[in-house]
Amino acid sequence: MKLFSSKLFLSALALLVVCVVLIGFNLSTGRFSPLTGAAGAALTPVQRALTSAGNFVSDLFGYFYRYDSLVEENARLKARVQELEQAERDVSYVASDLIAWQNTFALLEQYEQDTEEYRAGVRHIAELLDQWNEENMGSIELDEQSRAFVERMGG
Repeated sequence: MKLFSSKLFLSALALLVVCVVLIGFNLSTGRFSPLTGAAGAALTPVQRALTSAGNFVSDLFGYFYRYDSLVEENARLKARVQELEQAERDVSYVASDLIAWQNTFALLEQYEQDTEEYRAGVRHIAELLDQWNEENMGSIELDEQSRAFVERMGG
């Protein structure tokens, strides 16, 4: 047959025999061989590419996760700001009413948050009470629980 006597077939057969001998040598001795080096050289770029792709996907997922967390935190902070603004409006309408001030501080204490923004908001409302007392020669004094809360908030 002409196929078995062609140069291409004989070259492929010789290459196959060399590969089998090198594989056998590598398996029997466990030593580094040119075949092992060639395989390593071919696999290393593939491993790097797959690692880079995996890191990219991981970073992308992390970005979206952090973004979602920041959106949620922003919504919570906006709600807190609105609550504090509403409390400020409420006490400004009835600034001379001791019960309104105490109820406002009791409500703020009930929903107390351990954040600097919240403490600053409570201090601001306490400052409004002090300002009202100074401007109107008022004598609105908070009860002990409300005073303790305002002091705990740094006021």
